[in-house]
Amino acid sequence: SLYDGLFGWLVVKCNELCDTKDSVSNWIGLLDIFGFEDFVFNSFEQMCINLTNETLQNHYNTYIFSKDMEECRLEGIDVTEVKCPDNEPCLKLIREKGGILDLLDEECSLGKGSDLSFLEKVDQAFRKKSPFYDKKMTSKDTFIVNHYAASVT
Repeated sequence: SLYDGLFGWLVVKCNELCDTKDSVSNWIGLLDIFGFEDFVFNSFEQMCINLTNETLQNHYNTYIFSKDMEECRLEGIDVTEVKCPDNEPCLKLIREKGGILDLLDEECSLGKGSDLSFLEKVDQAFRKKSPFYDKKMTSKDTFIVNHYAASVT
């Protein structure tokens, strides 16, 4: 309630500064690209946000975590038990040639492409081939990407 009231006040103040009239139905949308989320219905935009987060996690794993572990080794600290998850296969599932985005691009290029046809292609390409992909047997219109943070339908 407090957040909602503060946000409403902030929108009004921003609109006042932009010289908008009250009769105009302008709004401000905030997009948190660094917040991994999973909704009941996840859109294409949400998949892109989660891909961004997955990419950031991969960057952190590769450049920060690995360098920290190397520094610990140089200081004589045993880090053999510390495991850093490799999410590169999840990134490949989504963004590489033959991945989800590539299949979506292909489906959109077809004159008779459809959601169902896209889902079938994704399922054929990744079912039982990638631990980062899943599809519930009862689902006719969704698939699951098993991200580092959560599984998202």
